[in-house]
Amino acid sequence: MGFGITELIAITIILAILILPIKFAASYVGAKNTGVFMCLLALIFAAIIQKGVTISFPLISIQHPIFDSIGALFLSAFAYMLVLGTTYLKGIAIALIQILFTFLLVFIVGLLGLGVSGLFNTL
Repeated sequence: MGFGITELIAITIILAILILPIKFAASYVGAKNTGVFMCLLALIFAAIIQKGVTISFPLISIQHPIFDSIGALFLSAFAYMLVLGTTYLKGIAIALIQILFTFLLVFIVGLLGLGVSGLFNTL
């Protein structure tokens, strides 16, 4: 019924993968608000804005998904600018660093998962 230790560890890893890139990028570019809660709030705000635009303009995301991705970058930058207390150009830098750092973290976690499963032990 309740959460076990495995679920709590999984939620912690997922939150770390989502929040750490924003926190790292925000402190790197010199944003005013770089706390974990503010980074989580910025992430939630960016997701709400992106979902609102996707709902408002559904044909853009269906017919041209690259425009949806580019728009998400600029909308995230706007959300980071408002919540983290930085300029729009620094918000774009935060969004780009977040994308790169998130890919790196997911790759590392994937390698750790493969190592734990024994896949690398057979090579």
